[in-house]
Amino acid sequence: MLFLIFSMNEFTDLIKTRRSIREYKQIPVSFDVLKEIVDAGRFAPSPHNIQPWEFIIVQREENCDSLYLHLGWLYESDKSSRPVSYIVVITEKKNLKNLSIVASLGASIENMLLSAWSHGIGSCWIGSIKDKNGLKKFLKIPEDFTIFAVITLGYPLNIPETIDTNIVLKPFFKDGKLFVPKLKIDKVLHIEKF
Repeated sequence: MLFLIFSMNEFTDLIKTRRSIREYKQIPVSFDVLKEIVDAGRFAPSPHNIQPWEFIIVQREENCDSLYLHLGWLYESDKSSRPVSYIVVITEKKNLKNLSIVASLGASIENMLLSAWSHGIGSCWIGSIKDKNGLKKFLKIPEDFTIFAVITLGYPLNIPETIDTNIVLKPFFKDGKLFVPKLKIDKVLHIEKF
């Protein structure tokens, strides 16, 4: 029998309450917690257990400032609400040709996002990087590797809420609160056949 140290309701709540956080309090996240978050990432499934990932933790203020500039993050924020830490997910270039490997990299990232949230740390998965070559050079990443994603981290300034909807909507503010619409389960679930 499987022994669970948490209830399934707690785990489901963790999944359902995790949101992409884009504004952060300027409180450092300890290295030990960041390392624990990365550790969760390495337990993701991968084809033939090849474990196609490596990770770089960035938390020194001057390095965070440089990394932020390379991101070209669409959600421009002033320094008072920027991420205080980053995890850069890298893989060998050849891995991007294999959809199963790409999926396992995504699973690794989701493990880290959930682990971060379990510590009360907000995160945002960034896949679109403005100056990927410049960031790669800045981080001294070997030529045969590529940056798959960057995870921004920090204690959330605000926590968005989700609402169920029947149509795809962009996140919106109402009464000073950010809402993130999610399609209702009956809009995306099919039983037995499409």
